[in-house]
Amino acid sequence: MTDIQNVNEELQKEPLTESTNIAEPAEETNVAIQEESVNEEVATTEEVVSAEEVTEEATEVEADTEEIKKFTPLATKQEIIDRLKAIAESDDEISRAEVEALKSNFYRLHKQEAEDAFKTFTEGGGNPDEFMPAPNTDEPIFKEQMAIIKAWMDKDPDVRLKYSDYFFSLSNVQELYSGEVECCERFDVVGKKKAIEAELQEWIMASPERVERWGNLLKNLEETYAAVYEPERNAVYYRETLIRGTRLGLIMRRAHNARNPHGAGTRMEREYAEMDMRVERELMIYALKEYICNIDPKYFTQWQKDLIAEYSDAEGICDTESLAAYLWDSSVFTSEEGIARLMAREVPHEEVVNDPLCRFTMEVKITEFNDAKTVAENGMSLLDLESEFTRALYQMRLDKGIVQYPDANSTMRITYGTVGGIEPRDGIICDWKTTPAGILEKYNPADYDFYLNDRQYLLYSAGQWGKWGFGPDGSQMYVDFLTDNDITGGNSGSPVLNSKGQLIGLAFDGNKESLSSDVWCQDGYNKCVCVDIRYILWTLDRYAGMSRIIAELGL
Repeated sequence: MTDIQNVNEELQKEPLTESTNIAEPAEETNVAIQEESVNEEVATTEEVVSAEEVTEEATEVEADTEEIKKFTPLATKQEIIDRLKAIAESDDEISRAEVEALKSNFYRLHKQEAEDAFKTFTEGGGNPDEFMPAPNTDEPIFKEQMAIIKAWMDKDPDVRLKYSDYFFSLSNVQELYSGEVECCERFDVVGKKKAIEAELQEWIMASPERVERWGNLLKNLEETYAAVYEPERNAVYYRETLIRGTRLGLIMRRAHNARNPHGAGTRMEREYAEMDMRVERELMIYALKEYICNIDPKYFTQWQKDLIAEYSDAEGICDTESLAAYLWDSSVFTSEEGIARLMAREVPHEEVVNDPLCRFTMEVKITEFNDAKTVAENGMSLLDLESEFTRALYQMRLDKGIVQYPDANSTMRITYGTVGGIEPRDGIICDWKTTPAGILEKYNPADYDFYLNDRQYLLYSAGQWGKWGFGPDGSQMYVDFLTDNDITGGNSGSPVLNSKGQLIGLAFDGNKESLSSDVWCQDGYNKCVCVDIRYILWTLDRYAGMSRIIAELGL
């Protein structure tokens, strides 16, 4: 009998109970599981993965941890966002592992930025009670983009099909941002981080050797963060408008940068087929308006300044709506005739480069903002300063005998936890498990997010779980369960093991309260969501009909 057979027989005997230990993956939250009286330890194999050589494509997906390890981290959020947008807009086959690696990478960088903003304020002498977090410049743009897309999706089923993944990607990022802010405020992360930094500074000042190395560390971080705020703010607006704001932008960038202006003809045809130009027009006009209104004019090229001046009144107020409409209406990339010429490979590269819309979106480069940030750093690299901060904090905790995680970058890590539910708010109690009954309760054929096809509906309604069910008559089935394993982004698919080393599920998500977990892990609230292995096997067997895989597993 195979090990898998043994595990399955053990799992069929009864649901997850006290003796259940879980070895689980790390992803984007911490989850705990416990059945009734369960407080058994759960072990989680977790991998912190990265993505750096990645380029263009995106969708929210879960990936195999072995595949995730193939990707190295990108250095900036800009590179990650550019790559994700490219993935979302591409017709090429999506690499689930790459998407998860990018997501993990992005979450870590974003949350570090949030933490740094708190530190800058408090170390500058600001009263934590008076701290007002700067508005997240990404979020309004995400919301507006999603509103435009969703309006068309609601009107036109064809638009819904074309933009569902794109909308989901924007929605997911927006939910992350808003969730992070909410959790940081709810758990007073600013106050907690301020206390940690005060403790660190006191420890540094207690030793001449530490003073020599780190005496000005926090001060230098504060000054550098303040210095790079302006170019970073502008960079965010640039990325979220001209770079990420539309799907059409990618086509223009490829055509503009192509050595052979007609080399991507077939790919261009596919990409146009996946877009709705009514949606793209609204997105582009919005993106252009936001860019013009929010970017510091010093980053504009002279041609952009002159064009903006043509559409400005005596007081210098630009009619952005009219300007954006002009750029759209005069572009070869937006008219039926122009698109036909592009498809026929009849547009010279010179015409592409001088196309008003293409030129406006391409004249300013991200290097302009990156160079400005380099100048602002004035020789004190934020990356180097942040690395030193981490080293100092690690050494302080080591000296004080505080147990710390090992460095898990690109290495395997085991985390331990227990199965259990959560009480996220007063009067709200969430069980540690979900069942197929919950899927049927949410089922709504008119709601895209809660739709089941006929086969799914019939199988769930029948409630026949066969050899994958458990309980006295095999009528029970769990879909997901919660544990308090400490996980992070990028670990969807990590195995969850019990105390016997048996595979009982896969980690794949976290709860809302855990969205700030990379900045602060709040005991009792951070939960890891895991899918039950029995449900996975039932899905493969009964719904997907993958009998050969089941046979190969010896089940």
